[in-house]
Amino acid sequence: MDTRDWKVAACYVEAGDVSCHLTWPAHALWWERLTGEPALVPPRTPEYLKEAEANGWGTIIRDFYVWADKFVGTVLDRLEPGDILMVLSDHGFASVYPPADTPVGGGAVQRMSYWHDPTGVLLLYGMGVRQGERGPEASVYDICPTVLALLGIPPAGDMPGRVLTGNLEPVLVESLEKGPLSQTVPTYGREKPGGEELTPELSETELERLRAIGYLQ
Repeated sequence: MDTRDWKVAACYVEAGDVSCHLTWPAHALWWERLTGEPALVPPRTPEYLKEAEANGWGTIIRDFYVWADKFVGTVLDRLEPGDILMVLSDHGFASVYPPADTPVGGGAVQRMSYWHDPTGVLLLYGMGVRQGERGPEASVYDICPTVLALLGIPPAGDMPGRVLTGNLEPVLVESLEKGPLSQTVPTYGREKPGGEELTPELSETELERLRAIGYLQ
């Protein structure tokens, strides 16, 4: 970000998701001791509790958010007039105990004691963004159309999301409506020469990592 030859600077931080998957029970039990709120996680063995205490598992998630807050502060210090900062997650995390059948995507359901909460985080800051207000409910599908519009690029007609105009000042919305939102692009999809859609391929290492944190069985 210390140079100005970019239009979009993006950073994906995986640590929050992984730390929740791997240490949530210890975090919930630590939070219960701190606040008195029930942990709502399956009973832990004495061995687990001893290991969690010895290794500080209970505060790993808290420590991640302390780091994340400092990181966002570093980015804010580097913003210039006209820049817009977007902080988001595709989901939250929550205890579900007693265990319940939880949708995990693609029509699949798993019986879990703690897992994703569909309510994530979306924060916008910068010129043209409504300040100090809670915007309308948003979806992960809305992020790409919104970023494209802010870059002056019309969102594609086959995108399921919408531009989050409710989070923006009227002057900026009017500018977008006269610019990128006044145009129509059918799709930005990519196809192989034969017309077949491209599909991502994951290595065995990536698949094993997804299995380790519970995304795959």
